[in-house]
Amino acid sequence: MEKTRARLWELQAKRAQGSWARAQNRGREGREEAGAVARRSRARRAEGFARSHGRTRGSTRMEMSAHRGRSRGRERSSWAHRENAPWLRELGTQERRAEEALRARIRRRGRKKEERLSGGEETRLGRDSSWHRRTPWEQWS
Repeated sequence: MEKTRARLWELQAKRAQGSWARAQNRGREGREEAGAVARRSRARRAEGFARSHGRTRGSTRMEMSAHRGRSRGRERSSWAHRENAPWLRELGTQERRAEEALRARIRRRGRKKEERLSGGEETRLGRDSSWHRRTPWEQWS
């Protein structure tokens, strides 16, 4: 028993020494365990990559645990962090406005001059809604 414990202690010491040396090589204090250092820097690197490639997924350990299943953590909603992306909402409204303007322009395009001036909404027949209120003589003018 004693022998096994000694051996175990020896192995642990060796392992600790190895990680300490690695930490020294990385130019950090030996207090930190090298594994943790590597993990953190890897996370940081991944995060940088994601940011520069237009993906705003964090890659720290906490955030990664949120990615594992969609049901967990920050990534619960289908579109990326709603509160943190107010520009997303504006984008939607801008698009909608542009579309509406375009539709209006298309609607205006195919009208006769007097129809355009009257400003009534056209019906299936391509006439104003005011067309029905005119006397037969005005209708065909």
